[in-house]
Amino acid sequence: MQEQESTTPAYVVWTFNRWYPPKPYDTPYASQMEGLTIRACINERASGVFSINNLSEDTPLRARIMMTDVEGKERIDSHAIQICKAAYLWDRVGNITADPLVPLNDAGEILVPPKTHERFWIFIHTKSRMPGAYTGSLMVQPFCDFSPCTIPVHIEVCSLELPDQVPLSTFTWDHFEEYRGEPYNAGVLPDTRGQEDLYMEDLLHHGVNTFLIHYRLLPWPKDENGNLSFDLDFTLFDKAVNRKKGKGTLVIECSLKGDRLGLMCGLQFGNEQWDHAFTQWMKIVVTHLKEMGIAHDEVAFSFFSLNKRNDWETVDNLCHTARLVREIDPELKIFVDYGYKDPLCKFDYHTKALKRVLPLVDIVAMPYQRLQNEEELKLLKDSKKHIWTYISNHYGYDHLIHSRNLCAYGFYRLPLWTNFARQMDGAAIFSSTRWRGDPWNDWYFEDNTFSYDEATHERCTVYNGYSGPITSRRWEAWRMGIDDYKCLHMLKEAIAQNERAQSEYETLLTEACREVITKSDNPDLADQWRWRVIEAILSLRSQ
Repeated sequence: MQEQESTTPAYVVWTFNRWYPPKPYDTPYASQMEGLTIRACINERASGVFSINNLSEDTPLRARIMMTDVEGKERIDSHAIQICKAAYLWDRVGNITADPLVPLNDAGEILVPPKTHERFWIFIHTKSRMPGAYTGSLMVQPFCDFSPCTIPVHIEVCSLELPDQVPLSTFTWDHFEEYRGEPYNAGVLPDTRGQEDLYMEDLLHHGVNTFLIHYRLLPWPKDENGNLSFDLDFTLFDKAVNRKKGKGTLVIECSLKGDRLGLMCGLQFGNEQWDHAFTQWMKIVVTHLKEMGIAHDEVAFSFFSLNKRNDWETVDNLCHTARLVREIDPELKIFVDYGYKDPLCKFDYHTKALKRVLPLVDIVAMPYQRLQNEEELKLLKDSKKHIWTYISNHYGYDHLIHSRNLCAYGFYRLPLWTNFARQMDGAAIFSSTRWRGDPWNDWYFEDNTFSYDEATHERCTVYNGYSGPITSRRWEAWRMGIDDYKCLHMLKEAIAQNERAQSEYETLLTEACREVITKSDNPDLADQWRWRVIEAILSLRSQ
């Protein structure tokens, strides 16, 4: 920053670890930054962070933030660089967190109140970029009172290109297509009509390759004067399937509870009439999927979630339904998740329930926290089924922590390292867009009541904007974890192709995972080890 006279209001542009949750009252932890460095592979959405503190006692800082073109082996136009502000949101228990990353307007305008700290993120995509060093400038241009400031920005693109696909099943229970305009629980779902393709693109950009087809989009049997009708209207279902097919696996969420347990016709679950109706309905759905070109290995069905303790009725219902599905088509895949409301349960319910359902299902999503249970993990691994982990913001039975207040690094980036080290088959978070009302506002309930169990918008990593999805620091932590996983897997493959170097580099890979996972309180380690892994990949490829 240029030297300012004592009569000129002062501000500081500085940087700190991106995963430290910023607060408006933070004072600078570092002096004026001399430059911002962003390191990236080819085909990566790279990012950097910086903060601005307005040190004035009474003068707000109104300014424009702009990037110049970035020069190197080629020119990167400034319009290809996005700057976002981390917006502060309050929750009902008094916490304030800067989670959503809101793009600046076309003018790049910002307002920093007196004695206030604001955090900003810079994004640049390096797809098809030439490796090498690039240099540009970040300019803060105040409208009045304050002096302008120019910060050099250095972008280093290495020669390693990340693949488009991650070799891991990734899932987020995305619900952006379920909107129909009617009230939902205590609020109204954000209106995403006309933006569905943007939300789909956002999932792909964040490494998601397994997609939900919500039960509200399924056509159900109809009771017409006591007679069941199976004249099914697949219009909404087809729109969602066509948007997602060919991009990964589909999870058809049937969610047999409430009215759906009776197939929307008031049938008694499990009796002869129900079994016949369910079988006929499933055959129609499966045939329709085949006609749409969906192969068996591209789809799985979810019927029940085992998310409560000692819920043996749901276990029985799942086993009964799964046996019917096996009779319809033994190759159909069945997905089940468990433990959401009780991820740290120390009782043996989950283990007993799993022993009953494992022979009948194909994919099991376990709470990430339950990786600590070695006996249960061994049971799952020995089953030879596809075992995923998923992030839950439950910390005990019926006890939720606002997901915006979870550590973005520890809960959204670090699990991808653990999944690699544990050789899991999939990773998931609940959820990217499972909104219940306004994700920006904890006070949306009409009667001013509040239930953590109902307020599932708190679990979402994506916010709705007028022009489409708005990312968050947690969603970006997940994306960076996906890129970490790609690098770890690429090194594993490179080691397998070079027998002479296996001992040295296998030790490096093991040490990288061990240190990043066990020293989870040091968020710098993931970046440091990622670059050591990248250097190892390039070294092996050059031999």
